[in-house]
Amino acid sequence: MGDLRWDDVEDWFDPSRNGSLPDLVVADTTLDDWQALLTVIRTANWRAECEHRDHRIEVPASAADLFVPDPEGWLKYLHVWPAPDLEMIFRPWGPDEIVGDVSLFDLQGQKRLDEFCGVLRRIGRALGKRVALFAEGDGNYPPTLAYEIDQDRVVFLAGHW
Repeated sequence: MGDLRWDDVEDWFDPSRNGSLPDLVVADTTLDDWQALLTVIRTANWRAECEHRDHRIEVPASAADLFVPDPEGWLKYLHVWPAPDLEMIFRPWGPDEIVGDVSLFDLQGQKRLDEFCGVLRRIGRALGKRVALFAEGDGNYPPTLAYEIDQDRVVFLAGHW
């Protein structure tokens, strides 16, 4: 059995009730953590692209390249597909926090939930940090679920508000 049971979290994963793009956050990060994320992407053989100026470019080898300022203020986005129909978009706004989102439409059913928990676990282990998922735009509230490093598993926290 996986970290979570679909029957226990299905209501929270309903995109029409909770917004379709929950926010994934790893707090208190450094450039080294971003580099670890890039390493996870490569070693896991996840498909990935970097978007800059409305163009898709190769993911840089160095995380520092994600943060090179654009003279016109354009931001970069890191698109990652840990599974063919599961896209995560990371926004390298600054090295001090890894922020991204994932579509709840991609996370329906036990199989997809297990895959997603595996992704969170893999990222959390590589960074040695908690990976939290917040309802779309609700970063000021407690997360709904998180990979907890001390438990080495993803836990559902919505019942603990």
